[in-house]
Amino acid sequence: MSDRYIIAWFSHDTFMVGVYAAGYGLVSQPFPVDARRDCVDLRPAYFSAVASGNDVACRHMFRVWLLIAVVICLIGVAAFFVGSTLASISCWAPAIEGP
Repeated sequence: MSDRYIIAWFSHDTFMVGVYAAGYGLVSQPFPVDARRDCVDLRPAYFSAVASGNDVACRHMFRVWLLIAVVICLIGVAAFFVGSTLASISCWAPAIEGP
């Protein structure tokens, strides 16, 4: 079951579910694109290490692949929090404070 259905079931507000779905769709787009790029770049080197039977190279490539994935996720999370903070300060704060 999709998270949108659960949110709609709890909140009974389809407009906010649409806002959530739009925001989630925009924010999550860079992550699958980067995952595909990592697979295309790193998979051949990893598979050649596996095919050669070199356990040390296999472990090294796997650690490099995992490290790249973790770093990219952390950068994405940090960018999301910094961007949301900047957006809330620049867009919503003046509207809340009033004229």
